[in-house]
Amino acid sequence: MKKTTLIVFALCVYSVCTAQVLNLNGILDSIEAKNPLLLSYQNKINADNALVASANTWQAPRAGVELDNNQYSFENFYDGMVRLSFMQDFPNRKQINAETNYLQSLSQIDINEYAHQRNKLFSLAKEAYYGIYIMQKDTAILNQNMQTLQAMIQLTQTLI
Repeated sequence: MKKTTLIVFALCVYSVCTAQVLNLNGILDSIEAKNPLLLSYQNKINADNALVASANTWQAPRAGVELDNNQYSFENFYDGMVRLSFMQDFPNRKQINAETNYLQSLSQIDINEYAHQRNKLFSLAKEAYYGIYIMQKDTAILNQNMQTLQAMIQLTQTLI
């Protein structure tokens, strides 16, 4: 009974101790795909690009009916005028080009901010990843040194 309990406990500890090994490219890809800050910049860039595409659109035509010179009372209501209006704005090509260039420059600013934040997050991830890698190598060297020291202690104890 004690032996089976010990084996089950050892298997549980072993399953907990085996960690998932992640490579640096997988970490960087997950940062780029799942980081909320980078996702918000991508959404903002997409919105800016949609604004650039909408810069060439015309305003919708407008129609209206207006009652003019009518009295406040309804006694002589039909003595006034009814005015109908239709309006369509024809855009100026230079103004549209200027607005398109302006909106493209806004999109380029967001692209540069996205690249800056991405590089900053990547550098932090690389720094942490290589820090962990160096610590693992250091602990492996320390474990080897401990084994060497224990072997030396055992040799001296057998010689004495």
